[in-house]
Amino acid sequence: MILFTADKDTSAPFLRMEKMRKKTLLHVPLEQYRFHVSDEESKQIQNHMDEFAFIIHGNLRNARYFIEWMNQNSMEEQVRRCVNIVLDKPTAEFLEEFDIPAVQPREPAKPIDILEFMLRISKEGNTLYPTTENKTEEMPGLFKGTSNAGC
Repeated sequence: MILFTADKDTSAPFLRMEKMRKKTLLHVPLEQYRFHVSDEESKQIQNHMDEFAFIIHGNLRNARYFIEWMNQNSMEEQVRRCVNIVLDKPTAEFLEEFDIPAVQPREPAKPIDILEFMLRISKEGNTLYPTTENKTEEMPGLFKGTSNAGC
């Protein structure tokens, strides 16, 4: 039997694991969180929302709070124009319920994976492109064989 005391959003990746479902699990969240945003921070984000290219959702709880803020401030379209990056599948699935496509660089992702992903893409409109430092990079192709018969 396993006693799990983390809140439901933080524990979501663990609760989804097949191994955890096979065990007897008692989930008693001892932590309680509530949504709160400072008016000054909210206005600052609203004023600069069009400048953001990426939104990183660190976990499911943060995504829930962000969606609540987004709905309160009618920022749905601006959020959809950004690349929404997540670390885990539960967070991605939650965002997709609100028609917000989420990118998870790999399963399971670590913060370094997100940084690496952000450095390797550029965004034009709704399209993501692989990129390097403002220069094109040739894809390796087949080499044309040459014969040095006289050597």
